[in-house]
Amino acid sequence: PTTYARMGRFGSPYAQLDLTGIDPALVEFDKRTTGVQQFRELADGVHLRDGSVPASRVRTIAPAGFLVGRSVHAVDAAREAERDGGCDYLLFGTVFQSESKPSGHPVAGLEQLALVCRSVRLPVVAIGGVTAAHVPAIARTGAAGIAAIGLFKDADAAARVVASVRQAFDTRS
Repeated sequence: PTTYARMGRFGSPYAQLDLTGIDPALVEFDKRTTGVQQFRELADGVHLRDGSVPASRVRTIAPAGFLVGRSVHAVDAAREAERDGGCDYLLFGTVFQSESKPSGHPVAGLEQLALVCRSVRLPVVAIGGVTAAHVPAIARTGAAGIAAIGLFKDADAAARVVASVRQAFDTRS
């Protein structure tokens, strides 16, 4: 399994990580060090795909303060990620039909999102087909936040969108 780590201060956008090595074509900052050493120095965090390496394994090579998240698509996967103990957050989806997924791609819906949120203590971030109209209902599920692509497409409206999302999560009861 392959995941991608957001790169830190050196400016390269992504480094490939599969914990057996890091693709030297993507990360060649210092030929005197290994890919894992560069990963420790350069990445601020990593987001793992559902079913990829255990987050606890990432923790064995990650520096203090390293952010580790995992995508999950079901309650059982969320519980397993929490039991593993290495995650800081979970990303749950696809919650709604999404333009970035093929037609007919399964959607979980708000009930499953709420169930995942109730089933784990980790913060759960909702992803998949999120629109401004969905945000208040997502906030009511117990989700910690949202991740979206289409919602932020209009750069001119980004500040307004962020303010409305923050309001929905800051004012939930």
